[in-house]
Amino acid sequence: MRPEHKRPNTNWEYAPQFTRDPPFEIKVNTTKVKPGELVEVVLTSKGKYDFFKGYFMQVFEDKSFFSKIIPLPQGSWIPLGRSRTLQCHIYEDSISHTEASYKRNVTMLWRAPMAATHPFKVKATVVRNYTHYWEDIWSPTIYPTEMISIETPPINPNPAPATQNKENEKKDLLESLAKEVGADSAKELLEILRQKVDEKNNPAPSPASTAAPTKTADQKIDELKKNHPDTAKKSKRLQKIPVFWIKLKTYLGVRRKGRKKVVDSYRVC
Repeated sequence: MRPEHKRPNTNWEYAPQFTRDPPFEIKVNTTKVKPGELVEVVLTSKGKYDFFKGYFMQVFEDKSFFSKIIPLPQGSWIPLGRSRTLQCHIYEDSISHTEASYKRNVTMLWRAPMAATHPFKVKATVVRNYTHYWEDIWSPTIYPTEMISIETPPINPNPAPATQNKENEKKDLLESLAKEVGADSAKELLEILRQKVDEKNNPAPSPASTAAPTKTADQKIDELKKNHPDTAKKSKRLQKIPVFWIKLKTYLGVRRKGRKKVVDSYRVC
């Protein structure tokens, strides 16, 4: 909040006046304010001949000056007469002069924010002329009648180990899953899951696998001999006829040495 008045032919700024009792002060019409209520702020000189040309004012939370967080202007200003609002962080959060004539006091209105967590103070920089100005001129503290309390959770002096917390989380998760599935407890849910895993790893034999194994050709022939003895005798007689074997081999596609395979167009007589 400095006016940035530089010395001639240099890039150095004029330093503020370091006095314990500045010749200017800020007055407010009330020290208690409701959310959104207006406060009349007056910047005035203490002495009869203490005039000033310019000023710049903002309102901050009272705690901000003792914290590591950069303070931000609070509320909004309403200019009265020879003043104008500026935007530093939000709309109309700062106010300054419009012309550089000598004056002894100026009056303006400040609107309190709708939510407050700490008291407020008005801060001003006042310029007497180009080379003399004062910083950090403060108003009396303004206390909000309704403040929002921010509660921090209590710190557990004996925190549980991380492994114990994980086990508790697992138990809670199993209990909630058991309720959704319909199991009475997490133990019953684990038994159901184990059964499912066993069924997946050791599937039950299918009906096709339980069926009787297929019979070989010799077994079929033996069965045919037992059930149909007449047909068995006939087959023995046919085995003695060479033409039968030739036709059978031809039908089955048996090759002779030096000859091509015969087309399968014959039937066994």
